[in-house]
Amino acid sequence: MEDTLEDFINKYKGTFVFVNQGGKELLCKFKETRDNQLLFEHPDYGNIILRFENAYENLKTKFPEKGLYNVGDLGFSMFFRVPVKQFKRSPCSGNAGLIRVFDNHLLQINQETINECFFPHYPKTKTDAIKSVNTRGGVALSRNIGITVSDVADFDVWFMNTEVGSIKGDKISVEYPFLKQEVIDFFGEDLTWK
Repeated sequence: MEDTLEDFINKYKGTFVFVNQGGKELLCKFKETRDNQLLFEHPDYGNIILRFENAYENLKTKFPEKGLYNVGDLGFSMFFRVPVKQFKRSPCSGNAGLIRVFDNHLLQINQETINECFFPHYPKTKTDAIKSVNTRGGVALSRNIGITVSDVADFDVWFMNTEVGSIKGDKISVEYPFLKQEVIDFFGEDLTWK
């Protein structure tokens, strides 16, 4: 059974989808319909219009992976899906969330925040990471590991949304043995930050 226009609206209105435009996949927000046309919004390309009949061959829906992302000047945040609200087929505020990890502040799912989750940026060097921590209060080093400013050490180490240890100088200590392997996987067996 094929979707009707009304089905499409119910599944996708307000969500972010990838629209194929001239061989390019653009992350757009589905805004509304006009007659039998679908209107998508892109920050650089403006409004993109697709005919409903051709919509599914020009759309790709996917979710970012659960994990840590650096969102603008807001520090690092954790993207997650809300499993009970899966009637929408692509990410939106109704079925996904973004929580700034170090203060549990819920962020809006908008073009800027969802772009960072689909196209993440992590510091490439220790110097870049320290600069980001000093500017934002925290930074995701990877999809699983982040660091924040600390009161008792140089930095606190996080695995997803759990503070797991600290960094003093170059030495890393892990307070939760069951998460030690995840920290080792990122920093290395000798638990030093180089």
